[in-house]
Amino acid sequence: MCAEIARLKQQIVFAPKTSSELFEQMVKQCRKRTTKKGANKLETRRIRTLECIKSATRFAVDKLKNVALKSPFVEDLHPFFRELLEISVNIEDYKSCASRVYSASKLINRIGRGYIIKVKRSQKTGEIVRFEREFFGRTYSILKDIEDCLSTVRNFQVTFQNLPDIDVSLPTVIIAGAPNVGKSSLLRRLSRAKPEVKPYPFTTKELIVGHLEHLLGKIQLIDTPGLLDSPLEEKKNVERKAVIALKHISNLVLFIVDPTETCGFSLDYQKKVLESVRSIVSCDVWIVLNKADIASPLDVENFKKKFNINEFFIMSAEKGLNIDKLKNEIIEYFQNRNAKI
Repeated sequence: MCAEIARLKQQIVFAPKTSSELFEQMVKQCRKRTTKKGANKLETRRIRTLECIKSATRFAVDKLKNVALKSPFVEDLHPFFRELLEISVNIEDYKSCASRVYSASKLINRIGRGYIIKVKRSQKTGEIVRFEREFFGRTYSILKDIEDCLSTVRNFQVTFQNLPDIDVSLPTVIIAGAPNVGKSSLLRRLSRAKPEVKPYPFTTKELIVGHLEHLLGKIQLIDTPGLLDSPLEEKKNVERKAVIALKHISNLVLFIVDPTETCGFSLDYQKKVLESVRSIVSCDVWIVLNKADIASPLDVENFKKKFNINEFFIMSAEKGLNIDKLKNEIIEYFQNRNAKI
């Protein structure tokens, strides 16, 4: 799916920023008219006007058709990407505008063919000049009528280009927890590589993507700073939508807890974040206790009482303690999952 999204991004033909921009490009095509001459002034003018209208029509029609048809079809997208787009783009407006852009291409094509016939039948140079002007006048009016739609389609296209390069076909682990509990450190430990930081579309947040490679394939690891580190009720609407989109790619959640509270957030607050995460995803959520290198037995006991659980992983992302054990558990989890499927 990652390759599919990349292909869709590459094939996009961007809508012009304004209708005037497209119109000026049409006029430039006309100016490239042939230097062929006819038997007299009338025929020379006819030949050059015909080439002008043909080339301008062809340019406008091809451009508008490609803008409409080479933009992604929303219905074909994975729900994760659809919901991300819906955060900042009105999908129904986009689809309506893409249809109008395509219809405009057909209308301009029909008008161009009509004026070609008129020019061929004309017996006066003045008529030919008038027909050329009328053609451009009518075309300009059509383009002005769809100016708002060109802007709508372009906004969708730019938004689509900014979608994160997440491979929804890979088994995916979401790393969650309150701020400063060690999520990024754990991601670096598990992936054994410098994770890629991807701007998260439509918010000021980021996605940090890493990969855990093993003999049978690859597991995608995603940390979401600022998105899964606070209770849902504290999030802005746009952040809620972004978080909800994550449910479509979550196969497993590692919820990181700092029992020492040196992260600056109490165990009560961290528990609220956990409850928020569980309300969003439908996959398994593993509790991973971090900072085992500095956590006292009392810290661990307080955590067990607050969270009312006895089963959890304990490790230190800073020191690498029990990282290999956690990694093997993750790999085994997905191997068993695949075997059941």
